[in-house]
Amino acid sequence: PLGWTSWNAYATQVDQELVAATAKALVDTGLAAYGYSFVNIDSCWQGARDKAGTLALQPNPKRFPDMKGLVDDIHALGLKAGIYSTPMVLAWGGSPSMMLPGGSYYPLDPKHFHKYFGGCGERGFEKEDAAQFAAWGFDWLKYDWPNTDPDHAAKMRAALDATGRDVVLQLCTECKPQFAADYAKSSSVARGSMDTHEKWEYMVDPRWNILRIPDQWLKFIRPGFWYDMDMLAVGPMCIDRKVKAPRPGEPMPAEMKNRFSSDEIELQFWWWAMLPSPIVLSCDLMHIDELALSLATNDDLLAINQDYPATPVSYEKFENDTKRISTRRLSDGRLAIGFFNFVGDKPWSVTRNLGGLRAVRDARQQRDLGKLDKLEVTVPVHGCRVFLVE
Repeated sequence: PLGWTSWNAYATQVDQELVAATAKALVDTGLAAYGYSFVNIDSCWQGARDKAGTLALQPNPKRFPDMKGLVDDIHALGLKAGIYSTPMVLAWGGSPSMMLPGGSYYPLDPKHFHKYFGGCGERGFEKEDAAQFAAWGFDWLKYDWPNTDPDHAAKMRAALDATGRDVVLQLCTECKPQFAADYAKSSSVARGSMDTHEKWEYMVDPRWNILRIPDQWLKFIRPGFWYDMDMLAVGPMCIDRKVKAPRPGEPMPAEMKNRFSSDEIELQFWWWAMLPSPIVLSCDLMHIDELALSLATNDDLLAINQDYPATPVSYEKFENDTKRISTRRLSDGRLAIGFFNFVGDKPWSVTRNLGGLRAVRDARQQRDLGKLDKLEVTVPVHGCRVFLVE
């Protein structure tokens, strides 16, 4: 999948006007023409449960006064719409004062207790909520909870299927490789890492292992089941900033500018592409910068990411796994080779023999290099270089 989600872009400020404007921007920027088709609302859309009627979770009327109308407008642009929920009693995302309702209710299930958010309740509303999501017309559900267990995933999958609507189910945040076969029966997208953040130290920290955790999932990746590296932390955003999101037509506050270096932004795009992982943007698309837009619409990057049928990446590790060479054989016979310099304070110089003269293309610069028998590469700090070899 390719698309956009609201969390890094707008966090707790998400509302109907911003989502509608983002859907339009997805078309106006040309991203939709490149296949970015999902417009996903993350947490903080929730209001109260309809206790007197359907029992389904309803939107906050001040933020989303017409959820069905919003989804219809997204569909009218040729795009698809996504929404967020959880089997917990309380949803992640909001401040304690917001007390966002989740997909279950008390009493708490002792098998699924969580010390901060209470965990999952014994009374689940999968059937009611799935019916409401389908009635609104949603095409994607992000289902988010700790100890991401296959049982709750299966219950929601069954509830979504019962609506008769084709809905992508994304599972997160603590998916475990030993349950991959069970997850694949319920979902198309699974994630087992914390959220991306705009600090490179966090992205490479062994405690969180954002960039390296896919290693455990490579043997499970296939068409129809993707490991999710999470939304990219690229482009302007409101997350972790004391700034008010600009309304459509307003200038962007300077504080929203992305804090990563250009090399760190490029590495994210190419690392996601090579896995391959869903590429989901989460920035203010009305003010997306030229670098992020150029990478998101790089034909060679998308050719690698979208190659079908997908063959997962292979890795060679160097210098205590602070650097890697990644390779993927594409369906047209070409070999994608990526050089990644995660950790360190100096460029990485490396040579890769190609076993004879081969036609080489610099995928990052979208430039043919002619026939070469080896690649001599200097990889910048926290950066990458990617080539296509025939």
